[in-house]
Amino acid sequence: CALHDPLERPNIGGDGQSRLDSFLGVRRGLFLNAFLINVVFLIVMRVGTIYGCARCDVLLFVPLNQVLNVFLSVSTGMVVLGEGRDVYSWIGVISSLIIVLTGIVMLV
Repeated sequence: CALHDPLERPNIGGDGQSRLDSFLGVRRGLFLNAFLINVVFLIVMRVGTIYGCARCDVLLFVPLNQVLNVFLSVSTGMVVLGEGRDVYSWIGVISSLIIVLTGIVMLV
């Protein structure tokens, strides 16, 4: 009985694509599209931060920017990733969000 090498990349069909490539969506270009969108989003966020710091009071802009980033991340996780369906206590989630956002504002 021969042992199977876990690092071996088996072929799917006859085209030579591995299961990992198929899983990541490389064959369809999903990975590349997501990567490029993420890079563009990163550049826009950095330019927006620099522009915002230059155009208004930094003590107002930075905490507000961080609060909105946290809020956007939480809402994205709840909606896009479907984490909202696993929440047992919405009061706990809202309380935690308020505490974190208040803490960010109080740091400045």
